[in-house]
Amino acid sequence: MLKKSDLFDLIKSLDAYEKRYLVMRGNKEEGAASGYLTLLKEIAGIENYTEEAMKQAIASVSDSDKSEVKKYYFYHWILKHLSDYHASEYNHSRELNSINLLIDRSLYDQANSMIQSVKEVWKKAEKYPQLFAVLELEIKISKYQETSNPLSLLEETGELTKQYADLKALELIKHQFRLILDRNIYVRCEKDKKEIEKITDSSLLSKSNKGDHGLLINYNRNLILYWKNATNCDWEKAYKYALKNYKLMFAESDTLVNLPDESLNTLYITMISSSMSNSRTYKEVVNKIKKISYSEMNSRIKDDVNFIIHFTNLIQFNNHSRENKDDTKVKEAEEYISINRSKFSKIRLNSYYFDLAKAYFYLAEYQKCHSILNEIFQNLKVSGSTLDFYIHSRILDCLACFENESYELIFYTAKATETFMSRKKIEHHFEKRFLHFIMRDLSNFNDWNKQKKISKLEQLKKELSEILTSSYERPVLSFLDYNGWINKKLDLLKENV
Repeated sequence: MLKKSDLFDLIKSLDAYEKRYLVMRGNKEEGAASGYLTLLKEIAGIENYTEEAMKQAIASVSDSDKSEVKKYYFYHWILKHLSDYHASEYNHSRELNSINLLIDRSLYDQANSMIQSVKEVWKKAEKYPQLFAVLELEIKISKYQETSNPLSLLEETGELTKQYADLKALELIKHQFRLILDRNIYVRCEKDKKEIEKITDSSLLSKSNKGDHGLLINYNRNLILYWKNATNCDWEKAYKYALKNYKLMFAESDTLVNLPDESLNTLYITMISSSMSNSRTYKEVVNKIKKISYSEMNSRIKDDVNFIIHFTNLIQFNNHSRENKDDTKVKEAEEYISINRSKFSKIRLNSYYFDLAKAYFYLAEYQKCHSILNEIFQNLKVSGSTLDFYIHSRILDCLACFENESYELIFYTAKATETFMSRKKIEHHFEKRFLHFIMRDLSNFNDWNKQKKISKLEQLKKELSEILTSSYERPVLSFLDYNGWINKKLDLLKENV
């Protein structure tokens, strides 16, 4: 059963090449296809989904009031032709069927020739389920092949089975780790640290476990170790593992084709960690991903590539905001997401918009910062947001409102955030102290004389400095340059004393 907006969403996901193919197929078909092309154009022209707009589009090609039926058949017409268009990307079922057909006709030499061909491709892409299926067929016909060695095939199956088991074990560790990262991006308490140590205490992650384990196993091993160091803000070590994956995934040119998601994630974490550790590799990775963005690929991969480019531009800007006041990349990032927002999940949008708001805060465009944060709070609510994202986005909003002289919002936002922390039993000292400063001092700040303002800020700076001696508290500086904000306020006040 289709949801009302499914057809609209499917058509909006089409890239120019896919639309061109559908038009070509529709022009070759008779009957309903001619109406489908008109409907495709009508729906593609709708900017925002409404049921009324869809009914009007359908009415342009049909007098029938059975719009749901029309949508259903058109939806599956599109899917059928998209499957044909992308057949080369999803061809393993077809190839297995072809091998089975040859075996059923006792054409064993032909079947074996096709098996060897697809085996090589699938080994490179590490498509284990398909490899097991084709190995079973190879074992099945081995008794009809004089040169075949069934024992060797069984040993090959055993090796692949162990590799696959190790890969799944690493993916389980990744999943357990993600459950922690989904609560807090950084390690903020002893409990999280012990939990991470426990789930990463695996021989698969040990230094002694090196060698040729398959590309995906090495990729996942490096990714988990990257997470482990990044969550502790040890960006030098995190970068080391990101760079290992970068060299691993791009040693051969076809890895992006075989493993697109892993390749793009590798580019992303390498860009992040090289930016955080000020490595010169950052520019090399930027050039690599720009080249990829200009190459031919499916729309999903192209969207992810462009998202990564703009998101990491924001992160790079925010990491060097004190030296860089050129807002070109920030404006480009805002324009990009305003056009392509519907293509990404709310969780990804939250992270993107937070860095966009932070960039405008550093550019002293405080109303813009507040507007972007308000968009997150009002329209991008999602249960998957991390706790620290929720807290620091609201602290940033308090500071933006203060700088924009919207004082009435400051106290209530901070109070609501403090209540949220209490309800979630979050005991982070930095956030508690800063929220206390916002409610008790910042709300009344402009009523005081300069000396009292300086005194309050210096007291805050001293107390936060003591709090930040803890390794569990220092990660907050990755969310916002709190020390920079305090120092800037102090410098401005002391200049005018």
